[in-house]
Amino acid sequence: MRRLYLQLYVAFLGILLVFGLLLVGAFALAPRDPGDPRVLDGLGVMVAELLPPDRPRAEGEEVLRRLAGALGIQATLWTGDGKLLAWAGAELPYPGGGRARSGWMRRRGGAVGALRLPDGRWLVARHAHRAPPHTYGVFVALGLLALAVFVGAYPLARRLTRRLERLRAGVERLGAGGFEERVPVEGRDEVAALAGSFNQAADRIERLVGAQRAMLAGASHELRSPLARIRMAVELLGDEHEALKARMARDVGELDSLIEEM
Repeated sequence: MRRLYLQLYVAFLGILLVFGLLLVGAFALAPRDPGDPRVLDGLGVMVAELLPPDRPRAEGEEVLRRLAGALGIQATLWTGDGKLLAWAGAELPYPGGGRARSGWMRRRGGAVGALRLPDGRWLVARHAHRAPPHTYGVFVALGLLALAVFVGAYPLARRLTRRLERLRAGVERLGAGGFEERVPVEGRDEVAALAGSFNQAADRIERLVGAQRAMLAGASHELRSPLARIRMAVELLGDEHEALKARMARDVGELDSLIEEM
């Protein structure tokens, strides 16, 4: 027998598998680093011209703030060995980790861009009006999970409820007097076993009702013969027993009505 709880367990594992595949697909389609590093290198040269290393710190901070405001970004300027030079908006983390080329970094609060300048400095930036940390990813993951649950659980739930609906309809028809009612036995799980038990119970009920009907029909037939003889005997009574004949005729009529009901 295929246990229903095993089917539910397998369906749950299938949902997790579908969710994992969808999540992997979403990450595979996520934006990556620019394919041509020369673009970022060119941007580094341009930013280095705007922020030369020999410029006074106050002027460099002012230029960085104007640049960040014009581009709508938050930016932080670091030396090659991790010393903070200037920032505009929130202070962004130093790339670190032996990174040698410009590109995207995953940090707490979301992805940031790290632009390596020709003199070894780092300009770390991200959009100033970003969504709250992890919000986008959380909603994407929840959406993928909901899709996986729908795809994985709906067929099993519909198949189970469809069989239960047919079983309920069969019980209702049996209760309404359709003793010949039977339901199809589909599968080999607990619902199928319940359908088989229903069919067996319906067979027994049909046999019992049939036996009762046969017994009542036989009893009514056997009772009609003596009742007919009593009726004939009443008719043979003389006119001097007219009151007795009338009373016995009423009694015989009542018995005849009871037998007819049976």
